[in-house]
Amino acid sequence: MVFGEDVLIDESKTSMSDFLDPDMPEVKKLESLLGEEYKYIDYLISIEYSIAYYYHKLDRKIEDEDVIYF
Repeated sequence: MVFGEDVLIDESKTSMSDFLDPDMPEVKKLESLLGEEYKYIDYLISIEYSIAYYYHKLDRKIEDEDVIYF
């Protein structure tokens, strides 16, 4: 691992899932986190912040419609 310097990643060949561990059996059983967010808030905030920071600072081309899903 490189410390103290930026590492360039080819975004066209990389997915966020490349950085995540495979789901454990307990995770695969989950259908939704709705109502359970408080249990995972530390993880969710870190992920949400990282994504928001990237698009705010590095990729300003994104539009609201690209991220809002209901």
